[in-house]
Amino acid sequence: MKQTVRLALTLSGVLLAGLFAGPLSLAHAQTGALFAYQDKSVVALGKTLYRQNCAACHGVNLEGQEGWQDKLKDGKRLAPPHDATGHTWHHPDPQLFAITKYGIESLLTWPYPNDMPLFGKIWMIPG
Repeated sequence: MKQTVRLALTLSGVLLAGLFAGPLSLAHAQTGALFAYQDKSVVALGKTLYRQNCAACHGVNLEGQEGWQDKLKDGKRLAPPHDATGHTWHHPDPQLFAITKYGIESLLTWPYPNDMPLFGKIWMIPG
């Protein structure tokens, strides 16, 4: 399980580092050349960004918020885990990149009330 958590943290961090690093687009994501996951400095940056921006909701160990599958009173869901108990790993990396940058509603045809910020707007990410 520790290896799974480490792998998940690394991938989550690399996704964030990819968002922060520069002019990437969904077109880049579809080529498979989105993230320098073997570059230790990119992975380190991603881990830092995850801890600073995501861990408060998604958990330091990717565990998510308790009750994440239940709707809240205001119609929003809690942050899901990014470990093996959640659903994140059912989605391809380009989709996760788009959700993080543009928000989940950008990929859906219906409203999905949630509290996750659109990181593309926060960090002014081109692409």
